[in-house]
Amino acid sequence: MLFFRIPAPDGSVDSQTGKVITVLPDDAVLKNKYYVKYLTTGGMGVVYLAHSAERDRKYIIKEVDSSYPKLVMALAQEKATLERLDHIGIVKLYDFFEEEGYYYLVLEHIAGKTLKELIPPFPDVFLSEKTVIEWAIQILEVFDYLHNLNPPIIYRDLKPDNVMLTKDGKIKLIDFGIARVYKKGKATDTEYFGSVITASPEHYGGAQTDVRSDIYTIGATIHYLLTSGRAELEEPFKFPKIRSINPNVSPQLEEILEKALSLDPDERYQTAKEFKLALEKLLPKSTKEVEGGVTPLEKKPISIKSPIEKQVQIMPKIEKKKSFSSSFIIVFSLFLLTLAFAFYQKTLDYRRSIVVFPTQQSISHHLTIPLKITPSVAAFTPALKPKTTKPISQFTPTVYVAETQAPLFTPTKLEPSLTSKPVKEITPIPTIIKKGVIQIYAPSDYTVTLRGKNMYRSFSGSAKLEVPEGIYELIVDTPISRKRINVEVKRGKPAEVDFR
Repeated sequence: MLFFRIPAPDGSVDSQTGKVITVLPDDAVLKNKYYVKYLTTGGMGVVYLAHSAERDRKYIIKEVDSSYPKLVMALAQEKATLERLDHIGIVKLYDFFEEEGYYYLVLEHIAGKTLKELIPPFPDVFLSEKTVIEWAIQILEVFDYLHNLNPPIIYRDLKPDNVMLTKDGKIKLIDFGIARVYKKGKATDTEYFGSVITASPEHYGGAQTDVRSDIYTIGATIHYLLTSGRAELEEPFKFPKIRSINPNVSPQLEEILEKALSLDPDERYQTAKEFKLALEKLLPKSTKEVEGGVTPLEKKPISIKSPIEKQVQIMPKIEKKKSFSSSFIIVFSLFLLTLAFAFYQKTLDYRRSIVVFPTQQSISHHLTIPLKITPSVAAFTPALKPKTTKPISQFTPTVYVAETQAPLFTPTKLEPSLTSKPVKEITPIPTIIKKGVIQIYAPSDYTVTLRGKNMYRSFSGSAKLEVPEGIYELIVDTPISRKRINVEVKRGKPAEVDFR
């Protein structure tokens, strides 16, 4: 697909030809998936901001004209370098391709700003020393990774423009255009690249750039950040005293930077880790904000000089007693709850009983009760309140059925005390029981006994009963024999049994 190129919107000019650089128009599509928009022009070519067709991902794409072999080689070298790297502080590589006479390198888009963009624009306003040191420590961690590869990678072009700070405060290196593999025994670099302000003396010949060259560029970058780029070199590779521009910088940091910026590589820090350790000493391990500045936290308690301090020191003992008291209260509360639950269960045992009130006619005929009926029952069951007092002869046949686990009992006779003393009527506990109807047809001389779980009823002849749902056993005593059958009673479905 042929692209119609347009002049760069910002009027950027090619330094070799003096002509305005041409770029792709906005929303041009590369490789059928990258929708580009012009961003800027750098020393290595044009840079685009791109997104996918679904607009769910953003990219940075570098473009180099194939008519510039050195730039094409540098772009290919950057691609080869990034393929070797895997570090959270280094931009990721996604794609590399050629289209319509131009080479393209697709990189991770990082949401954030370059360190140069974070420099205050106002005179005599500088970044804080603590902030810059924290950035520098992150940068040195990335360089420690690069220098410990086999073979080591020398970045060579560190400057505030090539370092991004993400929204969560993380540092990322974004440009590996002139990074190179260190070749042991080589006298000088084949090509001389690097930014004028931060480049080491080795960048301009005389020796091969190595790990110590990167130490120099890191020191120069820190100097640039702390002076807001207002340090003019008095002569090549000689930086002015940093405190002469920014008096807020500590003498310790000034001394560290002077060592990192030594003209002789042997006098600099020899590794990124050594440089990092020197900077870390300037930061307290743990700090607290106090009025007037930041002071380190004391690890040991202050000696007792006042009653207040004495109270602070004996607080652990107080907490210990409080903890013991709380444990005792919890255990005692659980004990009381256990007792209350046991009493509640015992009360339920009385409440969930079957109570059958007898009549004179039923006393001698199949009477079953799970509890021994005595006048003391009402005394032990508070919920069973007496309502009336009648002699036994005035009771009519009444049956109250409640849920219980008690087995059926054989017929028993009432104690003499029940016939000689009035029985107090006990109010039954209401229960929700699903009931059904059973219709029994039998001759009048047949005795029918209905027996089931928690239920026992005996009568002569036919009867229609409303009983709880369940399976019941019918026992029929005829003048000459006895029959037994099982009947299932369900709600809404009457059961009928005919013995005629």
